[in-house]
Amino acid sequence: MDEYASFPSTPISSQPNTPGWYTPSANVPGRGGYQANPSEPPSYFPQFQPNPPQVSINDQVKVPPPILLRYAGTNTLSNKGCLKIHVPGWATTLIQPPQIFATGERLAPQDDTVLTGSLEVIMKERRKVQAISVGVQSVCRLWMGDTRGWEEDGVFERGVEVLGGNEEGIWLEQGSQSFSFNILLPATLATTNWHKFGRLSYIITARVQGVSPAPYSNFPSLFKANTSMHLDPEIRFVHDFEKVIARSAHVLEEERRGRAREVGLSPVRGKGRSTSKGGVVGHMRDLSLGSGDRDDPITHGRTPSPSMGGHYTRRQNAENPPTSPPTESDLSKHLQPRSEKTGWMKGDLVQSRELWIQATSPVTGDVVPLDMRRESFVEGLGPWKFRASADVFAIAAVILIDFRLPSPSPTTSIFLLRLTLSQRYTLTSPRTPDLPPYEPQPAQDFVIYQVGKPGRQGERFPGLDVGALWRGTEVEGKIAESEEGKKGVSSKGQSQEGWKIKAVARLPTHDKIRPSTNEGTITPIRVSHELIIQVYYSCYGEKLNGEKINGPGELRRMTSRSPIHVPSCHCIDEALHLPPYDFLPPPSSSSGIDSVISSPPDKKKWCMCGPSFEELGKAAMEKDRIRETLEEQMEEEEGGGAGGSRDAERVGRLRVRAEANARNKATSGGSGGSGGSR
Repeated sequence: MDEYASFPSTPISSQPNTPGWYTPSANVPGRGGYQANPSEPPSYFPQFQPNPPQVSINDQVKVPPPILLRYAGTNTLSNKGCLKIHVPGWATTLIQPPQIFATGERLAPQDDTVLTGSLEVIMKERRKVQAISVGVQSVCRLWMGDTRGWEEDGVFERGVEVLGGNEEGIWLEQGSQSFSFNILLPATLATTNWHKFGRLSYIITARVQGVSPAPYSNFPSLFKANTSMHLDPEIRFVHDFEKVIARSAHVLEEERRGRAREVGLSPVRGKGRSTSKGGVVGHMRDLSLGSGDRDDPITHGRTPSPSMGGHYTRRQNAENPPTSPPTESDLSKHLQPRSEKTGWMKGDLVQSRELWIQATSPVTGDVVPLDMRRESFVEGLGPWKFRASADVFAIAAVILIDFRLPSPSPTTSIFLLRLTLSQRYTLTSPRTPDLPPYEPQPAQDFVIYQVGKPGRQGERFPGLDVGALWRGTEVEGKIAESEEGKKGVSSKGQSQEGWKIKAVARLPTHDKIRPSTNEGTITPIRVSHELIIQVYYSCYGEKLNGEKINGPGELRRMTSRSPIHVPSCHCIDEALHLPPYDFLPPPSSSSGIDSVISSPPDKKKWCMCGPSFEELGKAAMEKDRIRETLEEQMEEEEGGGAGGSRDAERVGRLRVRAEANARNKATSGGSGGSGGSR
């Protein structure tokens, strides 16, 4: 019946200060009471500022504060229906972090992301409920050393909620009905992350609130065990959320009891739910949930307890609008349990699912190509050039490697070329944001490409019987000796021209490495990467220090380190761009649509980790072949006369720079065994 259609016809949205929405003053600093239908957006809302101010990175908050998380549900679940949460992209959301300039300045966040989805409510029979809400929650779990141990904190919560009014409620009809929602995710939001000593994860929670069948005095029973949280057990790291939510509920209950005692009321009759800073602090310091906790919750740092909870944008049911903005007493009445009446649903319907938050390019918000070029000069190897390229660069991406030694010394033997991706991460606890970042483990190195061998282990002077990738013309005994020494040896003509290699390599998948953290992201876990180039070689008749000897030379290693930003494996065309209209045939029925929505991710379209190395490598080599052909044609058209002189000038500059570096090392007492990139 139309008179009972109580849910709003417009989508639920968490965007603050949208006309027709009521924003609690507790979540908007500097405002009193409730504000309805504002005439203009607030000054802090960035997309309405024509020229967003530039701010220094050093002046910005790098770590989110700890917050109390809302408990979505009661100990009693209703058997009158069920919920399904539908979000696009298999619950993977891509946000665009703030852009950073070379000067260290960045624009204020402008490109916030709206998480759009729908909540499907399937009812066995017609019932009336008090409220419907959907929210996003985030928890981090960090190992802060042997003294502090593990710390779990809520770091983000935002959602939307529709209230059913006083006695009217929200009528839910028998069968399936869907309600769309929009939740605003800040551009600075921390991304999903997990490591051995730290992780940060997200969930989406939904709740349809009925009337409580039990007295309010039973509320403390939910602290006895985490089994009453009703979170989906399939969610990874679900115990992190259960612990933080239980702790938050316990803190609020202790605060409510304390306020009730202050005014001389029974704890059972107390109605307040204050999160005032002073009261929460007093109870947090002596609070311990369960055995085995290494630390009392939030007892470190400048702010010893969470001072706030998440932000939920609330609105009244559109079919029963209030005649005036709701007051605190109205909200308090809404939170009170109601007696069972005909038509009211007893208990709650709850649902939860995992959510992935990943970051795109701060500049374009699109896929990120790679074109890294490095060159330098190393004694013995001469000038070297390195290039790594990829049309779409991300975790698990295939990259084309091009390493060239145009004119190595004729006394040089090259044994090994290795390309390594090094990953390190640091932790900063939300409880102690002013302390230096903590690094729980050394950097991890992942070899993504290697050709050759450095010789036998512990051998300082590899002989001519050791296989080499390339040997110069002046290496004695090069042509004869052993068959092992002949492997990989170029002909005399090619050895005169130098040595080069082109190959295809693949980065590790997201099971082994995590995306690099953007500078503008506010997160307790920061990840950085380096690309390391290593060449093992020797110069016949020389030691590392240049001393002349008879026989094979001493083994040397050239190492070059370059910082590199590795995007998420979800930053691919299939995730960032719409598919063609004829990509999939339309489902024949509504059940077909539901099967598509609830199906597991297509690994080949969900992220870069799905396709095989053979599939990606073949496509990359074909593109490189076409590109190389075009470059050769352009060089022929321009004429190659001036190219040789330009190359000679570049080699001369690199040699002068290398000699200057060697002199500086000599004056500082260093040894000249390795070279580096500029």
